[in-house]
Amino acid sequence: MTRPAYPCTQCNDLFFVYRDLENHMRNIHKLIKTWKCKKCLQSFRGVDAFDRHIEYDHNDVPLYSMGLAMSDVARQLKEMNS
Repeated sequence: MTRPAYPCTQCNDLFFVYRDLENHMRNIHKLIKTWKCKKCLQSFRGVDAFDRHIEYDHNDVPLYSMGLAMSDVARQLKEMNS
């Protein structure tokens, strides 16, 4: 029995898990920026770019670099953005 493949309609990459295709579409083709800086409202696609921004543009310690678990980072970001 073969597993179904889910092709990307924009670049023809194949995925065997539909969620992987969804993540690919969101992160590669739609360029959704999910990390938002509350200080200047600039948005970023990933935590690494967000951390660099916080550190260099605002001279602050990035949340992720402080060794917090991702759930702690998400909670802190939620608190910052509320």
